[in-house]
Amino acid sequence: MGEPGWRRLVLALAFCFVVGLDQVGPVHAQFQSFRVAPNDTTVIQGDNVILPCAVDNIQGALQWAKGGFVLGYDYSIPGFPRYTVEGNFGIGEYNMVIRDAKLTDDDEFQCQILPTSTHPLLQAIMWLTVMVPPETPVIVGYSNGSDVNVQQTTTEVNLTCRVDNGKPAPEVTWLKNNEPATELVQYSTERLSNKLINAKSIIALKPRREDNGAIYSCRATHKALRGRVLETYIRLSVFHPPDPPTITGYNQNDILRTGQTVTLQCTSVGGNPLAQVVWYKNDQQIDFSYTTGGNRAVNDLAFTVDSTDNNAVYRCEVTNVVHTLPMVASVTLKVYFSPEKVTINGHQNARAGETITLSCISAKSNPASVITWISRGRQLSGAVSAVVPSPEGGYITTSNISVKLTDQENNVVYACQGTNDQLGETTRTEVSLRVLYPPFPPTIEGYTENTSIRAGTIQKLKCLCMGGNPIATLTWWKGDKQMPAVDKSVGTIASSEISFIAKEDDNQASYRCNATNPATAEPLIVSVKLTVHFPPKSVTITTDPPVAKANEKLTVTCTSSSSNPASVITWWKDGSVVKSIAAGVADAENGGIKTSNKLEITLSPSNDMDTYECQARNDVLAMTVHDAITLDVLFPPIFSGTPPQISVVEGEYVVTNFTGIANPPVTNYTWFKHGTKLKLSKLNLSRTRRDLTIAHFYAAGGVLNMTNVSRADKGEYRVEATNGQGIGKVNFTLDVQYPAAITKITTPVYADNGDTAFIECLAEANPVVPNMIKWSRAGYTMSPAKTRQVYGEGKSFLTVYNVSKHDSGAFVCTAQNGIGSSATKIAELLVKYAPEIDKSPMYAKAASDKGMTGKLTCRAKGVPVVEFTWLKGNTVLNTTHAKYRAVTKKIDTVTYESNLHVMNVSQSDYATYICKGKNALGEDQTSVSLDGTSKPDVPYNISVVAVNGHSVTLGWTPGFNGGLVTTFRVRYRALGTDASAFKYADTSSNNKFILTELSPNTRYEITVKAINKKGESTYQMKSIQATTKPEKTGQVILGINDSVVVILALSVSLSVIMGVTIVVVIFCIRRRRQRLRREQAASDAASSRNSSAPANTIEMYAPSDRPLYPNGGTYIDDQSYNTYDKNMDDFATDSYRSFDDDEDVKRVFLPQPPNNPQAQRYTPAPRSSPAVDTQRTFMVPENPNVPGEFISPPRGTNARPYVGNDTDNRYYAEQLRQNQLQRSLGAVQPDLVRAQLI
Repeated sequence: MGEPGWRRLVLALAFCFVVGLDQVGPVHAQFQSFRVAPNDTTVIQGDNVILPCAVDNIQGALQWAKGGFVLGYDYSIPGFPRYTVEGNFGIGEYNMVIRDAKLTDDDEFQCQILPTSTHPLLQAIMWLTVMVPPETPVIVGYSNGSDVNVQQTTTEVNLTCRVDNGKPAPEVTWLKNNEPATELVQYSTERLSNKLINAKSIIALKPRREDNGAIYSCRATHKALRGRVLETYIRLSVFHPPDPPTITGYNQNDILRTGQTVTLQCTSVGGNPLAQVVWYKNDQQIDFSYTTGGNRAVNDLAFTVDSTDNNAVYRCEVTNVVHTLPMVASVTLKVYFSPEKVTINGHQNARAGETITLSCISAKSNPASVITWISRGRQLSGAVSAVVPSPEGGYITTSNISVKLTDQENNVVYACQGTNDQLGETTRTEVSLRVLYPPFPPTIEGYTENTSIRAGTIQKLKCLCMGGNPIATLTWWKGDKQMPAVDKSVGTIASSEISFIAKEDDNQASYRCNATNPATAEPLIVSVKLTVHFPPKSVTITTDPPVAKANEKLTVTCTSSSSNPASVITWWKDGSVVKSIAAGVADAENGGIKTSNKLEITLSPSNDMDTYECQARNDVLAMTVHDAITLDVLFPPIFSGTPPQISVVEGEYVVTNFTGIANPPVTNYTWFKHGTKLKLSKLNLSRTRRDLTIAHFYAAGGVLNMTNVSRADKGEYRVEATNGQGIGKVNFTLDVQYPAAITKITTPVYADNGDTAFIECLAEANPVVPNMIKWSRAGYTMSPAKTRQVYGEGKSFLTVYNVSKHDSGAFVCTAQNGIGSSATKIAELLVKYAPEIDKSPMYAKAASDKGMTGKLTCRAKGVPVVEFTWLKGNTVLNTTHAKYRAVTKKIDTVTYESNLHVMNVSQSDYATYICKGKNALGEDQTSVSLDGTSKPDVPYNISVVAVNGHSVTLGWTPGFNGGLVTTFRVRYRALGTDASAFKYADTSSNNKFILTELSPNTRYEITVKAINKKGESTYQMKSIQATTKPEKTGQVILGINDSVVVILALSVSLSVIMGVTIVVVIFCIRRRRQRLRREQAASDAASSRNSSAPANTIEMYAPSDRPLYPNGGTYIDDQSYNTYDKNMDDFATDSYRSFDDDEDVKRVFLPQPPNNPQAQRYTPAPRSSPAVDTQRTFMVPENPNVPGEFISPPRGTNARPYVGNDTDNRYYAEQLRQNQLQRSLGAVQPDLVRAQLI
């Protein structure tokens, strides 16, 4: 029996029962009865509907029922906002009105009038059917109006039309071109669980060529559409080949002329898709620009005929996707064309009495052209002609004629013309014959000898020559080099002009002009000699003696290059003129004079790296040339700019750079602490990394590395530097800083209610900074009215006024001096108060099955310690007995919990137990009931903890768990949806859960219930509502699932990177081994050949801090400091270490020079100047057993200590560990560590 059937049965039995009762009582003349009973009704979804119900002589209460469940006596129908009972109640009208009908309203409805003692039960049953219009039809696989492409050879095509979510099922029909389709159609339906029905109709097509373009429509009709029709369609496209092409626009054997415009049209009819139409000329594609329209494709080829079209084959090809083998049509053109030109060859100049031969050649012509000669207005005879085919089509005609020159033949015109008789077109050219004689001698204008011109200025010379036939050809020469010139002629006068910039080598140089024509046996010549003033190009600086030392005299001599007239030399230093001594003049190249001048200097260490500038000036030209020398003065070590104190954090490393300024460089450094010499490890360039030993202090020249610095290292230090000139000293203080550490704190601190509590915290640190110690407490207001903090030198006092039990808790003392991380310790403040037992429902009950162990929980707060006593009735329980066992534990500073375990529970143990909590200030008690296990109580205090766009975090307080493990079920739905929209989420969390995958900006209704194996509680009736946040534009919000995906993706990426790193490490190890083998082999071979192996040399110029050209020089000498030598790899700090394994790169680390934006550097003076010793050479021996020379940083550099950051510290520490383990790990392990660091 279905659900509606048993509901009717129950109602009928109830009716009979009431009727039976009615028979027992008195009988009335008229019973209550239906005047209008509800009948089955149909409504369209979204419409309003009235279910009528009218009763005569109504006595009992009236109510409506839906689906077997009564809706109550309140005619506003609570819980069903769309339902109301309306009508004239005074005459018994109680109509059910349903607004905005929905599918959930599709159900059985009853109008019921309850019986009274004298009136029987009345009920009328009807069914409300809700019709739902279907969705728009969809042809599966195709959008509305799309084309369905099929081959003509396809046997059958099935089209499926779906019309979903209607009630009842819609009618579906197929149309072909708006006419009912005659093909085979299959119709079926599918009922869904939500009472809706999906309809499907399949039509089977056999495409033919004439079906191309046919429109097939799927049409759906339905009662709920109120006469409307839903329809979708596709267009059938049947692929088939086109017809063969045709060509119009030219008839075979027509004669075309060059320049004529011809349009060839190729047409392809039919085909789906329409064909591609392509033009070819002599098998070369020339046009793809076809057009389509109607049922054809057309390609119009318009062109102007030229000579290449003669006998050219124009072919048209058509193809489409069905017929890929081209269909072809073609035409061959015949073209007549005249020669484009005629050309006359042969000598046109000769002396009187000579005979010359002229040859006239026509360009290609079809048919062949006829050549005639004409002179003085008449046609000449005696010409000999010949015709040959042209390789490019057509014919070429050649005609030769001989002419004897006389005195009267000068400038006589001879013309040749070629004529195409078929076209009547002629082409003509002509030449003039000339009689030759020589010109007059040439002359020069533009310069008078023995006058001076300025080097760098533009000089123009013009050569003129009159007469001659033809007029003279002029050329300019400087020595044996011809000069470029500008030639002109006016009548019988020829001119040629040269323009050039005067240079030093033009002084006393001869420029000549040559005049020639065909009648001259030798050139006619004229020349001129120039005088040029020019400045010196350079100056050369020399020193005596070659080696400069402090406290000695040095002579510096400057000599200018050639100058005309002689130059004047001056010396400059720091922008001022320096007094000097003239050293005479001498003859020089290009007819100039060189000048010498010298300086005499008594040297001191401060003169080292001083720059002296030599300036040579040509006063006539007011032009100057400069060069400079930087002195290389030998002197003992001195220290400049070294800091008196160095601060470093304990546990880190510090690199102190006290490189002495000395010349020659410092050869030895000695370090002292408190006057005692330090024993330090030193860098040995002949040793490899595998031999290096790292000590606590490590020295490399003037650089001291102190690793893992401790407080014991602080103190006074001195360094002494030695070179060949003497010893220099400098003192400094090492200040070791370390983070704050709390050495003492007062805890616990007990206080009575209303007292003032005092807490003390002491810390040690370097440096000790103001307010180094602070007090805090999470969730506690440290207001001045409540607390006071007083800080002294390394200690802090916290005062808490008028304490109460709410002040009990942990106060945090934090010490921080800016070094490392902060130090914290906790001081507990405990304010005394009597016990307060937690009497929440979750602790008021306990449960256990018989034979099991029951657990009763009692939780209390109080200070001092709370002690618990358990009673059953009035009897204190012996918790050391085998039956009972009590376990007490401390939850936090003021909270204690006692758990009473009842062993082997029996029926007599199910009772109420008393828990008492007691301390020196008082006591409290509560009762706990022990019973058998049961289903859990309802959770309460549901709250919203946090909200974002896609999730809501919930919290609640669990009720009694029934003595069993409990889980919780969260029920939620978007507000405004019906009961079918509820969603559920289960969690084992006791009091918190995050709902995810929610929609942004949506309000949700949420409630919770508890579940254990005994059953389930009801949902908490006081549900809550929460609204998710709107989603920000462009914001990506990750839920839990998204976060998992991101974490997995990152994990995979890191795994791949680690794999690649391992491969690189293995490759580096193998490469290192091979290189070491090659180096060892080369070393052995070199040692056997020669004990003093040749050295590789690296040159580097030291920086200059002074301007070389203070009067406006602009050259800048760029310096590079990012180099190192590969034998210094063992110098293990980031400041001096590079992990470049390239064997061919040798570099030296130098500190960066001071940043001096005013300094201007210039290219170093030539190495030929003996005093310009600005180069430093580092010799890297090819034999690794021969030690190399250490290079000091350049003098004048203000060195500063280098203190590493956290990253540097980690790297440096790793490097130290690597070197300390080398002896035990062998040759490969350091390379592995090094590769991992890279």
